[in-house]
Amino acid sequence: MTLSFAVVSLVALSSVAIFARLKPDAGAEVSGQRQAIEDATPAE
Repeated sequence: MTLSFAVVSLVALSSVAIFARLKPDAGAEVSGQRQAIEDATPAE
């Protein structure tokens, strides 16, 4: 049973390493945050 916990923890740690390399605004278009920021800027 200890081996299974080790495997799960390795998978979790590898996902942290992958997601840590993403840009801070990655996913903004999907979550809708970028649209709200663009709407808040004044039009010229």
